[in-house]
Amino acid sequence: MPTVTLRYSYDGGYDWSYDKIQSIGRTGKYKNRVIWRQLGSGRDFVPEVSGSDPIPVSLIDMFVRVLPGTE
Repeated sequence: MPTVTLRYSYDGGYDWSYDKIQSIGRTGKYKNRVIWRQLGSGRDFVPEVSGSDPIPVSLIDMFVRVLPGTE
């Protein structure tokens, strides 16, 4: 079964998280979706998404909530 992997960096790409792997369902099933929760926050947040199989995958939407911070 195909999987999608997310890893992320909070320092602009210098250090990376461990891989968070989720199944994207069987090939031919088009209404599946993957949700990652509780990723934390960071000023220089950089996500990296990759797939396990050579199948077409589309990222249709990504939600980012931005809150004012203090310096």
